[in-house]
Amino acid sequence: MFDMKTRSGVTWEKGHYMSKRQLDYFYNKLIALKAELENTVRKSLLKMKASDTHPIEEFERSALAIDRDIEIQTQAINWSLIQRIDQALERINDGSYGYCLETEEPIGIERLEANPLSIFCLTVQEQYEISEKQRITRI
Repeated sequence: MFDMKTRSGVTWEKGHYMSKRQLDYFYNKLIALKAELENTVRKSLLKMKASDTHPIEEFERSALAIDRDIEIQTQAINWSLIQRIDQALERINDGSYGYCLETEEPIGIERLEANPLSIFCLTVQEQYEISEKQRITRI
């Protein structure tokens, strides 16, 4: 049971893990984030296309190639986030949003407020991070 107010000013209702109002709040938050990312990707693509039309000196080609590689990697991350947002929106529609994919326990409103793309409860996330750290140290 919770009765709290987050920094965003949304008052969470007592007695329900996620009310329709809360789901609408996260839905709108995810839609806004998706629109922002899509706009960033669109601007980046236009910028890269525009840079293709300007003649450049030979010595600038290397720097431009590095910049382009970084931009492509950044946009790949943005597209990955857009896909994760789409998955979160699907979970809102099917009623599974806000529940840990591993344990099916509630993730927690505060955690979702901090990261609306969270798919694991804190316990599972911590276990995953410990496992990942151990895997990396073995390499």
